[in-house]
Amino acid sequence: MLAIHLLTLTKTNMVAQELMRHLRVNYKAAWRIRHKITHAMTEREAPSQSPLSPARDASATGPGYDDVQAPFRTASAYGY
Repeated sequence: MLAIHLLTLTKTNMVAQELMRHLRVNYKAAWRIRHKITHAMTEREAPSQSPLSPARDASATGPGYDDVQAPFRTASAYGY
């Protein structure tokens, strides 16, 4: 928990050497902790593209929002 707090608290990227000093563990353990936490954080932010997730392309799901053209609105449609 302390490692997660330290990694999310800093605005710049904390290196494993600094994490090693805070947690009082060896460099290999600090590197592994940092690597696993940052991997989990980036994985959570990125959309899932695993083979088991539903397809996200237009051929499997139909037309998307970008494929549909919005009707042209005149100024009178807005009450001008």
